[in-house]
Amino acid sequence: MIDLIASAVLLLPADAGTHSVRPATIVERAAEIPRSMRAWADCVARRESHHDPRARNPRSSAQGRYQFLDRLWRESLAGQVAARLRDHGMPRAAAADVRQYLRRREIARWPALYQDAGFIEVTLRGGARHWYLPGSACNKFAPN
Repeated sequence: MIDLIASAVLLLPADAGTHSVRPATIVERAAEIPRSMRAWADCVARRESHHDPRARNPRSSAQGRYQFLDRLWRESLAGQVAARLRDHGMPRAAAADVRQYLRRREIARWPALYQDAGFIEVTLRGGARHWYLPGSACNKFAPN
């Protein structure tokens, strides 16, 4: 049985459960920004948080590398991340453990790879508009 704690990359803590799975490979694949989205993701992460996965907006609940509104996004984003992990080969039970783990923590406390996976899912589901700001240089990189 492989322990889901991958301490070198902080993928999943001990209290999230264990399953026979190679989490690093699956999570890293699920969180890899597609080539067509790399300029978009880089620009948004730089603008929103200077790429800091622990960033917090003092005027709202926006958190993490992409400044998801924690109160609005935590529940649905955790589900989207779990779905993405399943799509990349994670067993349903392990993905459910990840979902539960993420739901219990503020987004700023999520490992960066899970934030990236969430950003990819939201963008692929047509959610690029969430990061559209009038006059922002990032807009030119946004997927259609």
